[in-house]
Amino acid sequence: MMLYYMNSIIKIVNKNNALLPVDFNSKGWRKRLAKIFKEVVDIEPAYDDFKAVKQIYDATQKDLKNIIGTNELTILIVIISILCKIHLSDSFRSDSNKISAVINFIKKFITAKKSTVITFLCSHRGYGIDKHNDELVDKIPQEYLENFVNIVIALCEIFPQKQKTFSVYQQFPNRLVSLTMFPSMFKKFAQEGAINKLFQKINSHIVQLLSFKDKFSGKNINYKIIDVSSHSQDGLNYLEQRYGPNWYLKTNLDETDELENIALNFTLKSMKRFYSNEVDKFPDIVNENNYDSVAKEALVFARNYSNMSLPAKALAETVFYYGLGIKIVEDDLFYLGFERDHQLYQELAIEKGINDGQVFFNKDCKGAFLYARRTKDAKVENGIGIKGISFRQFWR
Repeated sequence: MMLYYMNSIIKIVNKNNALLPVDFNSKGWRKRLAKIFKEVVDIEPAYDDFKAVKQIYDATQKDLKNIIGTNELTILIVIISILCKIHLSDSFRSDSNKISAVINFIKKFITAKKSTVITFLCSHRGYGIDKHNDELVDKIPQEYLENFVNIVIALCEIFPQKQKTFSVYQQFPNRLVSLTMFPSMFKKFAQEGAINKLFQKINSHIVQLLSFKDKFSGKNINYKIIDVSSHSQDGLNYLEQRYGPNWYLKTNLDETDELENIALNFTLKSMKRFYSNEVDKFPDIVNENNYDSVAKEALVFARNYSNMSLPAKALAETVFYYGLGIKIVEDDLFYLGFERDHQLYQELAIEKGINDGQVFFNKDCKGAFLYARRTKDAKVENGIGIKGISFRQFWR
């Protein structure tokens, strides 16, 4: 029942030979859509899922009928409804997307002259022998990557003539490596004098992601692997520029500053969940003098930022997503969020960045963002469930 996107995404090849597109004007479209959901992500769609998909179709079909064919539009809507959970209200839900955000994404994605899809991935973790301790995996499960890549190819293949880029921001082995993994994971490598081993594992993940380049050949899709540290460093630079060189010592946040307001009232509350039992003390380092300059820089960075105040960590987390909003405007980006913790502060910070970016660059935002659904209980090998692929900033 594996999903394949070969010469066309019109066919979902599986045991029931279900076909796209879904004809929303036919009597049996709900049954057809339910079959696709079940086969692809092992999910039984609820009443609101059907209602949302139909509302999206009705809201986009009339405006876009001269730009995109009905078949292609329905394919896009079904793919996005599989990838992203959708709710009907305009209130925030941590596991879902507002229907207005989905309609906005689809309209902009279709009318864009070029499509640049980006996402962030964290350093990929697994579990130790006792199934409790988090560890950096030697190899990312191949089926996770296959499914992850297939869904993006599916989105991009709807417009074969359009220039398309898919950029995956992945952690590279450098001084900021500790930001995209659990603190306990980095500390364990440091305590064992194994930072070089950590770098080797990070490199193997990059090689694995690069191995998918052939999948994009002949599809007019430019596939890039970019160091997520470039975005993290932009955030650090902005923090120093806006709040001064000692920003990381902040113990109080000013509600009159819009970013600090988000950090205080939303980000901080979310991050406090992670501080119940963990003592954030950096361990003694083994064989520190044996490391090269980059590994030493990574240790110094992790040690210094382990002592960062919690309000400062919340502000840094907020600025990370604020910077994403700025870039969505600047480069007309379409962001697909695979965050394991989809929280309100992320949306508020991105939206603030989009608003400020439109003023700064004196242009309307032509990009958009959505969050992918978590299919943690789905049988990933049977479809495009995205279990295991996620991103999280670890300022904590």
